Amino acid sequence: MPSAIDKDIFKELNLERNIDLGIVCKEALSSRRKFVKFLQDNYGDRFIKKEGIFFEQMAEFYNKCKIVVNQSGGNDINMRMFEATACGALLITQKVPYLDELFEDGKEIVVYSTMKELIKKINYYLEHDDERKKIARAGQVRTLNDHTYQSRVKEIIKIIK
Repeated sequence: MPSAIDKDIFKELNLERNIDLGIVCKEALSSRRKFVKFLQDNYGDRFIKKEGIFFEQMAEFYNKCKIVVNQSGGNDINMRMFEATACGALLITQKVPYLDELFEDGKEIVVYSTMKELIKKINYYLEHDDERKKIARAGQVRTLNDHTYQSRVKEIIKIIK
């Protein structure tokens, strides 16, 4: 069963979205260090990386981001997918197995397979605010309806019965 979010923490805070591109991560893996460096090289000050923030601080950061990028360390579904979408940011995430069972690509999130494709999609959605906001809103609705701790508990109870 995938992770979920606490909708009392990860939610819309109605803050100004003044960060074009953001990520919260540790650079423990060399692939993550390369990923962050790639984004810094391509976006400079438009890209903000945070580390060591949790819960309310993370929710506040995601609420300031237009786009949150995600790279899965283990080719899996991670918390960032749910946290970012719950806060109303557009999630652009690496394609991983089973993701299509949780979100619809191009309607609730945006998925990339290559770094070239990632750059193309980031640039597109930074230039097309209405489309970015529409997908971000749909992702937020999906997360708050289907990917909260409450929805996971209901799922577990259904399985047990």
